[in-house]
Amino acid sequence: MQRSICTTLPLCLILAACGGAPRALPDISHARVWHVNDDAARGVYGSAVPHHTAVQPHHHTPIYTPNTAYTKQPNPSAAAAYRGKTNDDFLPLIMQAENQSSGYIKNILAKSREMTLFHKEIIQGGCWDYLDAAWTRAGVNRNMRQTVYKSSHGGAYANVDDLRAGDWIYHVNHSYNNIEHSGMFIGWVDKSRNLGLTLSYAGEGRQEPARYKVYDLSSVYNIMRAPS
Repeated sequence: MQRSICTTLPLCLILAACGGAPRALPDISHARVWHVNDDAARGVYGSAVPHHTAVQPHHHTPIYTPNTAYTKQPNPSAAAAYRGKTNDDFLPLIMQAENQSSGYIKNILAKSREMTLFHKEIIQGGCWDYLDAAWTRAGVNRNMRQTVYKSSHGGAYANVDDLRAGDWIYHVNHSYNNIEHSGMFIGWVDKSRNLGLTLSYAGEGRQEPARYKVYDLSSVYNIMRAPS
């Protein structure tokens, strides 16, 4: 999966979206590696972290593109009501998504939660690099990732009913200049208004760990999924 954010947007918006300049595929050996030995620290906020899984070459997988566009009027101000929320506020939904998943998808949700809530890691690169590291550590290398929906920034957009917990999505960020953004879908906070919780990473330039944030997901144009 290519990071079109590096080729389609002005540099100033790219930096604002993902916290860093365009670059080649990441060398995640520079990311922080943590090992947890304190059993008391495990639980909701993490468990022992295995060594990295080697990154494999990425191959294209079958893509589904619908014949008709899904359209729903975006509501840029709707997500603003959730901007003051913290990760802890979303813990019930985060854990529900993880507990109701299985296999690789459960691994991805759990690994990204550990990186975000427990280790508070800063990964070299931007939003793409963070999720690539999380998926790879969870055992889902680039060879295994399935692109199940592919369109473009201008549409057509995926039906919100097709989103599943753990999906790696690209969407129009209606809260910030309609730029491209990627994140991992967790669940719905208000499906009637297309407000979904995602794991979002601003980039190493911000020196902030990833956060669980609410976005208007009426304009999702790429979905990548782990094998079931």
